[in-house]
Amino acid sequence: MYITRPRMDILGQIARDAGKSAARRKKDAEYRRLVDGLLENSEKTRRLAPVPKGNSIIAEVKFASPSGGVIAKGGVPAVVSDYEAGGAAALSILTEEHYFKGSLENLIQARNASELPILRKDFILDEFQLEEARAFGADGVLLIAGLLGEKLAGMLDAASSLGLWVLVETRSKAEIKLALDSGAKIIGINNRDLKTMKTDLKTTIELCTHVPASKALVTESGLSNAADIQKLKTECKRKPDYYLIGTALMKDADRKKKLKELVNA
Repeated sequence: MYITRPRMDILGQIARDAGKSAARRKKDAEYRRLVDGLLENSEKTRRLAPVPKGNSIIAEVKFASPSGGVIAKGGVPAVVSDYEAGGAAALSILTEEHYFKGSLENLIQARNASELPILRKDFILDEFQLEEARAFGADGVLLIAGLLGEKLAGMLDAASSLGLWVLVETRSKAEIKLALDSGAKIIGINNRDLKTMKTDLKTTIELCTHVPASKALVTESGLSNAADIQKLKTECKRKPDYYLIGTALMKDADRKKKLKELVNA
């Protein structure tokens, strides 16, 4: 039996608010017609794949966060252009509006500005949010094991039926097992403790061996520089396939240069 209770901390609060917002959108008949129309004309899925040389970075567009407040200002196209030029493997686009100052429109802007695969990062609890992701231009979605519990397998199936690949976020051995048993192919380990909001790369180092080599492993949060990537590459017995990095890139005055340094670390 899996532990299915959500972690009732900042994650729980954000998830509740995101769920209410999604429910309101779902009830809006005009908005649903818009989503249905966009779905009918959605483009071919861009698959997640490692870069040919160097570290595969999933570069995140994130203008604010609960722990950091306002991180950066500017437009999505300019950020995405820097990320593509810097050698990113994929883009992660925050779409949660209240806490992260994101929007679904950011997905459209990112897709129009780049050829890279796009991940919708949000607090997804309902299949309608998967439809939104595909409609507005995402190729993949983030699903949080600790929020979805035994609903995870069904959400994975629903995402697959829409042509979406899924990054399943975990923070414990039990959540990794849940992800594997649910059929996840891409597993993320979040280095951030969502109760304290502190990050510790030891989370990935300690849990990485529970992710089989047949699955893609993504390490998330707390990566700031080349030394952090080198630490994980040295100390992880099962090295990450991808590094999801947002705040450090968004804060840097030269995002392209910073990203190149991380790719080549």
